[in-house]
Amino acid sequence: MYTPFALDIDDGYDYRRKGPLSTAWFYIIHTFVISILYPCFLIVNGLRIHGRKNMRALRGRGAVTVCNHFHVLDSPMVSCGIGLRRTYYVTLASNFCIPVIRHLVRWLGGVPLGQSPAQIKRMFSEMETALREGKIVQMYPEGVLIPYSDGLRAFRRGTFLMAAEAGVPVLPMVFTYRAPRGILRRLRRRPFLTLEILPAIFPDESLPMHRRSQRLLDDCRAAMLAAVDRSHAASENSARKKAAESVPVSAGAAVETPSDKAPEHVGV
Repeated sequence: MYTPFALDIDDGYDYRRKGPLSTAWFYIIHTFVISILYPCFLIVNGLRIHGRKNMRALRGRGAVTVCNHFHVLDSPMVSCGIGLRRTYYVTLASNFCIPVIRHLVRWLGGVPLGQSPAQIKRMFSEMETALREGKIVQMYPEGVLIPYSDGLRAFRRGTFLMAAEAGVPVLPMVFTYRAPRGILRRLRRRPFLTLEILPAIFPDESLPMHRRSQRLLDDCRAAMLAAVDRSHAASENSARKKAAESVPVSAGAAVETPSDKAPEHVGV
């Protein structure tokens, strides 16, 4: 990706952008994404969003949202599921160096992930403050984007340590795929997308911090894997049904009718 610009993440970098103008601009852009891009996602990607009630259940409470990282536009897709909540998206610092895109990333709440330990530590501290203030922080625990990757890759624990230290729940989300139907099967190579928002998982405050964050990771991953397995099972059942329906019946084959059946003998 062409990145001619440089990003200076100094000690005074404004991660949360709490000023009135920045806040108003965020909601303007966020409203645009939801009202304009969502219909585009419906048409182009066949995007369906299930489980919005689990997002609404966290109204007024901060939370870390996590999902698999498989598409260059999965952040605005997640925005459509989150709705009009002040949200921060942790992303690569290089995304802030791309012409035009860098502005959109920042306006949508993008937060650069620096390279030095000091930068990463301060960014996590700022996001924990935002979580305690009732904001949403979107993270990709897989780390690297792999387009249309199937299943889940290994998770990094830092995401769940952030939630545990801030004392907020993790809201797992998962993108799954489904095959286009009808004539769209001939017109489209990529699968259609479903975003499933799962119930929130709260940290177990009775555990030490290390085990608390690891439990969050394990529980979230288990919930997301179960959703992926359900999607795979539904796809396989649909494929078997289509295969059965497409089996031709030969013209000379005899069709059994009720009168052809042997009489049943019922013992007394």
